[in-house]
Amino acid sequence: MVNEDGFFTTPYLEIDLDKIKSAYERLHRHLHNIEIYYAMKCNPNPEIMRTVLNCGGNFEVSSANEIERAVDIGADPKTILFSNPVKTIEDIKSAHQSGVKYYAFDSYCEVDKIAKYAPGANVYVRLAIPVRKSVVASEGKFGVSIEQGRDLMIYARKCGLYPYGISFHVGSQMLDNRSWEYAIQHCVKLIDILDKDGIHLTFLDIGGGFPACYNNVRQDNLEIIANLINRTLEDHISKDVRIVAEPGRYLVADSGIMVSTVIGLAERYDKKWLHLDVGAINGLFEALETRNTLEFPVNDSKQSKDKNIFNLTGPTCDSQDTILFDVPISSNIEVGSKVYFACAGAYTTAYTDNFNGFPNPKIYFVENKKG
Repeated sequence: MVNEDGFFTTPYLEIDLDKIKSAYERLHRHLHNIEIYYAMKCNPNPEIMRTVLNCGGNFEVSSANEIERAVDIGADPKTILFSNPVKTIEDIKSAHQSGVKYYAFDSYCEVDKIAKYAPGANVYVRLAIPVRKSVVASEGKFGVSIEQGRDLMIYARKCGLYPYGISFHVGSQMLDNRSWEYAIQHCVKLIDILDKDGIHLTFLDIGGGFPACYNNVRQDNLEIIANLINRTLEDHISKDVRIVAEPGRYLVADSGIMVSTVIGLAERYDKKWLHLDVGAINGLFEALETRNTLEFPVNDSKQSKDKNIFNLTGPTCDSQDTILFDVPISSNIEVGSKVYFACAGAYTTAYTDNFNGFPNPKIYFVENKKG
């Protein structure tokens, strides 16, 4: 929607598709012989998905709805990875009918469901790995031990499923470059154990977690991370094993700028507050998820060298609806000024639901400068 001044009504998310193409190219160049599967959950916009597909990527999904979205934009269901370790019966049925072949699991219950509703499927067990440092940490909801993984894979084989491989996730926005190295070595232990049981795994999903350049990440570390991954795979994994990665944030975060408008200023207990028409709840939910430690790069339309320190908060009446604390903003900021959050392409519009009656940010795309 355009306002009376000819500008888009805020809040909105501006996406540069060329930046997604560049991120995909970097992943493809540095991760040797590793297939790229976009984690749809971080931004399932069709234009973004088409861009990934046209680059040669595939899709990792968590529900039948995401499968339908992927197929609608031209993805082959036979290539899709259904990586949610716990799926509804209806979603498994739908996926099997659509032609999906690959299913993650980490429990006996899930094996039973897949065996009944997607018989003969290729299955991969979600392995828990040693905890490392990430900004958006894994909470332990998924993943099993090596011993449990072995028992589950043997059980899956008895149930008529094909024990295909292993998946893991190091945690989103992982800042420890060696996390994937340790995780792969952890998986090797299970691969070797199952090999002795007559189960030869031919698939390893190294997940996502590749960090985007928020304020606390000064440079793109993908090449360093990729070199460690490539070396570890070459040293420990057989060449007949198919390797995939599931990047989400790294592919799309840097492509997005969240544009907001100042709706109020206040001073409370010697703290300056800047109220915006976007907040943690209607567009920047990871501010809540990370306890305001995910440092979106922030700028404003006044662009003054003279700064004041503000807390940036959203429009709702929820007391937790604050994005960042102690942010330098132009001292002459006023109602109607714009505030911009860079690195906002991932996990922003995907989380929103019109809470408190405030609109979700719309998505607009900048002109493709490469034609």
